[in-house]
Amino acid sequence: MSKRRYTTEEAIAFILSGGPLSDAAVDSSDSEADSWRDEEEYDHGIDPFEDKNPEDEREDAQATVPISRPPSNREGKECGQEGAASRKKAKPMPAPLTVKGRGRGKGKKTSLTPEEPGAVWNGPEVPDTAQQLPHFCLKRAPGVQGFVGVEYTPAQIFRHFFNNQAVNIICKNTNKNAEKEQAKGKKFVWEELKPVKFLMYVGLMMFMALLKLPKVRDYWRKGSHLSVLFPASVMTRDRFMAISRAVHLSDPDHDLANDRKKDTPEYDPLHRLKPLQATIKEACKAMWQPRKEMSIDERMVATKAKIGLRQYMKAKPTKWGVKLFVLADSSNGYTIDFSIYTGKSRFISGQGLSYDVVSGLMDNSYLGRGYHLFVDNFYTSPKLFTDLFARGFVACGTFRDNRKNVPKSKLNALTSKSPRGSMRWLREKELLFLLKYLLNV
Repeated sequence: MSKRRYTTEEAIAFILSGGPLSDAAVDSSDSEADSWRDEEEYDHGIDPFEDKNPEDEREDAQATVPISRPPSNREGKECGQEGAASRKKAKPMPAPLTVKGRGRGKGKKTSLTPEEPGAVWNGPEVPDTAQQLPHFCLKRAPGVQGFVGVEYTPAQIFRHFFNNQAVNIICKNTNKNAEKEQAKGKKFVWEELKPVKFLMYVGLMMFMALLKLPKVRDYWRKGSHLSVLFPASVMTRDRFMAISRAVHLSDPDHDLANDRKKDTPEYDPLHRLKPLQATIKEACKAMWQPRKEMSIDERMVATKAKIGLRQYMKAKPTKWGVKLFVLADSSNGYTIDFSIYTGKSRFISGQGLSYDVVSGLMDNSYLGRGYHLFVDNFYTSPKLFTDLFARGFVACGTFRDNRKNVPKSKLNALTSKSPRGSMRWLREKELLFLLKYLLNV
């Protein structure tokens, strides 16, 4: 059994009470601690559903291998000569294999009992009977869609992603939100927001992102040799501040209904972003048909906002921000589709976060069949790759040795004494596992 882990709250309660907590409190805190640990592992690129704990692997291995144990002295006395004969025949257990654990418990050594004879790793001299790959069949011709032979300005391309439908919805919801704010007693002058005026506001926001000044009012400051003339020619400062106070993407009435569902499975943390998010996602799919090779990985959108969606990723250049899972064309890096990470609780299919992310982004309805997907070891799993192959996608990625359903056989496997460049492979139906030794240490 694994060791009991206590949270900070449990430790404090234990010290104050002078004794153990009640069973009910322990059970409740266990579920909360497990959920917190799972969330932390997701942030560090570990999927608790797919990656086994090395301690659990050791327990499973020891439970499945029968142990020949010589009888004790007491047993020998009761059994007489039979006990003595069994002691002579008893053979010692073979020395356990020592492997490097990955995922949870990274860096720790785990002793595994040698497995029963099973699958054998093949060398490069053994031919492989590869299965027929799905035929590459696209929904449209690869490349850009709708812009061939036509020159568009950057503003027109931007309006393709920020189209009239999205602008009209935002203006409607902003006007509605301004009325509610004024009804609450907020004092500011409001004039109905029209699509043209809103686009001017968006243009000013982009201008301010390029030309940074200490304060917003500095963009309208006059009588100085450092004065900026452009913002005042677009709209007044008070009008800009009023729009900034009232701008709202979603319907305020729907926001209230969604907020009542907080802490329930029906709550949507992305509700306020949905109108613009849906428009951008559809535009990404419509503007480009990817070529044969694609990839899925995380991408960080930098932000200093104090919001629940903000994540920390140590290995990324942008360490603090909103984490996206992105499906991109490998030829040019174009974003075909994306999803926003909102926490472990939003992926509840029972197959793990990595499985749900890839399954949601790989859609036959607009992609077609025969695409080759490349991922890192966070997403690689035998079940995911098998299901993708059944849907007409071919997947390739590095894998972790502690992941579920990954071959654990040591027969003819690579060792630390294998020559540099040695290779072994093993096939399980449509799955091909490949090992290659790159370093000699």
